[in-house]
Amino acid sequence: MFLGSSRLSQVCLNTFLDSKEYGRAFEIVALVSNEDFASIAAKSFGSKLTPKLIDCESRNESAIEEAVKTLDVTLIFSAQHPWVLSKSLLHLVGGRAINLHNAQLPNYKGHNTIAHELMNGESWHEATLHWMAEGVDEGATVYQSRIGIEKHDTALTVYRKSLTIIPILVEQLIVAITKDKIPIGKIPNGRHEYYSKNSLDSIQEIPPDVGADYLERISRALFFPPFEPAFFRTGQKKVFVIPELEYETYFTSFDCENYPS
Repeated sequence: MFLGSSRLSQVCLNTFLDSKEYGRAFEIVALVSNEDFASIAAKSFGSKLTPKLIDCESRNESAIEEAVKTLDVTLIFSAQHPWVLSKSLLHLVGGRAINLHNAQLPNYKGHNTIAHELMNGESWHEATLHWMAEGVDEGATVYQSRIGIEKHDTALTVYRKSLTIIPILVEQLIVAITKDKIPIGKIPNGRHEYYSKNSLDSIQEIPPDVGADYLERISRALFFPPFEPAFFRTGQKKVFVIPELEYETYFTSFDCENYPS
């Protein structure tokens, strides 16, 4: 069973479906997503992908549980699924549920993780496959892969680069599925930081008298079109702060399909 509906989810799904092991060692029998995502996948892979579609716009857990039972689901894979899976659902598959989290764990749980990496001055961005647990982005780590964060990287450029390492993790998982030997993994050490959906709200408005280093970091950390960047406020007006190298990107049209939903 595959859960996800974002650009990153699409990269994961494509990697599964492109595998020579698809249809032999494993098959996606249910897709928890939306009509648009399913339609794009169907156009790309046709009859190769004919799963039961379960809408993800609402939690819809009863439908997911029913599909697990009737379709003999033995593994759940999640990539930016918008809902937390319940303890009862995880129990139903014997704990065999894996999540793709596009950040290093346990230091960057939750949301807006790339922005926080840049604000914290990290040199590396990691993507993580981990067993799912009751808590958000908890559970033992199965595989990790990482890329360097360069001096002029923004949240957008790091995200784009991260899409190149996601297939590596999925391919490792496919090999493990084929051998029926997915690692037990281990709980990583760290500060276990969780960032909420609105974790950027308190830093988006730049306070007066900040230094050049802070301005440079926050301009890169919050640059992710089409979302609003960091800004100063002058009266009732906002003055947006854009990284110099991304000025043209922000003020010209771009293909929104390149950005996650």
